Formats: sequence, C-alpha cells, structure tokens
Amino acid sequence: MFRRNFKILRWFIFVGGILGFLYFSFGIFVGMSSGDAIRNSQKILDDFKRTASFIDTFKKSNLRLPTQAEIEIQFGENYSISITDFHDIEKPKFLMLKPADSYILHYWRGEWAEYYAGWNQQTTLSIKESDYYPFHSPILAVIVVIASLLICFIGFKLKSDASKTLLF
Repeated sequence: MFRRNFKILRWFIFVGGILGFLYFSFGIFVGMSSGDAIRNSQKILDDFKRTASFIDTFKKSNLRLPTQAEIEIQFGENYSISITDFHDIEKPKFLMLKPADSYILHYWRGEWAEYYAGWNQQTTLSIKESDYYPFHSPILAVIVVIASLLICFIGFKLKSDASKTLLF
C-alpha cells in the first residue's frame, strides 16, 4: 500500500513540476512579447485622454455630457470610443463609485472592452510590461520556472530511485 501511494506521489510531483514549468514559461514568453500590446494600449489610452478632454470642455460649456453623435462629429464618423453606463458583469473596483455627473469611456477591442473613468483618469488598460508577467514580475516568474524544474527533477529522481531505496 505504501509503495503504491509513493508511486502516485512521485508521479504527481513529476507531472506538477512539468506543468508548472510549461505554464510559467509560457507566461514569461507572453511578458517578453508584450511590446506590441503595450504600444496598442498606449494609443488607446491617448485616445481616451483626448476624448475625455473634449468631453470635459463640452460639459463645461453645455452643462451636459455630449451624445455619441456629438463625439463622432468631433472625432469622425464611427469613432470607436463611446460614453457608457457600464453593464459588464465584472466591474473593476475603481469604476464602482461613479459620481452622478461623470462618465465612463468604453472601447471595444473585439473580445473584451477597455474602460476609462472620467472622474479619476483610471483605466482597465495594461500599459506596464510587468502587467503581462505571472505575479507581475519577470524575476519572480523566472524563480518559479526554476522551482518548477527543481520539483520536476525531484519527482524524476524519486521515480528512478524508488526501486533502490524501498525495501518493501
């Protein structure tokens, strides 16, 4: 019974090490290749800020928020940033306390939306390289990959040494 449980444990350790290595290695690869995503997010953030500036100026002079048509007149037809009431199921915490006289900007990215809060200039965009790494740290991700390899090695060593060390 002990031998069978030990065999399951060593395979669990070995496979867990392999899976951890693969998962976190992929995370490091994603983090290292995040340059295009960061540049694209920065462009969207610049558009958010430009639109917010227009909305703030419009609101001061007209005492109301502009309509989507008025935003499109300013920036061009079919402008991709709009004012939203935010109907997503999962709200980021910074969007939950929206003042009555403010607005949330919305940008649809094809599979998900990005948001910009007009009252505090916070956004859901990831514009820091660390946002793309596991644990938001490339150093910590590399440490976890090395630890995963060590776990994998321990599982492999237990697997290969089990017949030599167990007497029963």
